[in-house]
Amino acid sequence: MNKQLIVFVLLLASLIHGTLYAQTKRIAVAYSAISATQSGFYLAKDAKIFDKHGLYVDPVYVAGGSRVSQAVIAGEFAVALAGGNIVFADLAGGDIVTYGGVVNVPSFYLFVQPAIKRQEDLKGKALGITRYGASTDFTLRFLLKKWGLEADRDVKILQMGGQPEILAGMQAGVIHGGVLSSPGDFKAEGRFF
Repeated sequence: MNKQLIVFVLLLASLIHGTLYAQTKRIAVAYSAISATQSGFYLAKDAKIFDKHGLYVDPVYVAGGSRVSQAVIAGEFAVALAGGNIVFADLAGGDIVTYGGVVNVPSFYLFVQPAIKRQEDLKGKALGITRYGASTDFTLRFLLKKWGLEADRDVKILQMGGQPEILAGMQAGVIHGGVLSSPGDFKAEGRFF
């Protein structure tokens, strides 16, 4: 487990412990992706680290960090693990406190159908992201701009829900590619390349 993930797990444990001290109440904690970037959370749950410290955590998958930030603002979750879109929520007037981060760079890969050989070949194609406003959306728009392509004009961006749905959309031919992180990138390599 890398150092940033360990720090996140410890911060999460201290936050939950402070909030629930001496209680046996269960707490739902949202996570935004089935991704290696959030593996510290899964590992802590599977290794019963939370339970060992009297913390009863129920992980709840909410596809896409933008949906997680909406749920936190709405009071559905007191604690969550989500991508960098939390910053956008705060800039837009949301009141979310960030305790730590697990990655400091986008950890995504753009996978496309084998027929796409160059960046220019993306014109007129549809690419999948998890949700509008999520880290996958930001990353794809950044790449397209860097390559001289205009999102939504040159390349259609479709929100698919989550990483598994992006893979399914690629396999079904609904989209020509998508933004993935581990383990989705390994699955894409096995299916398309």
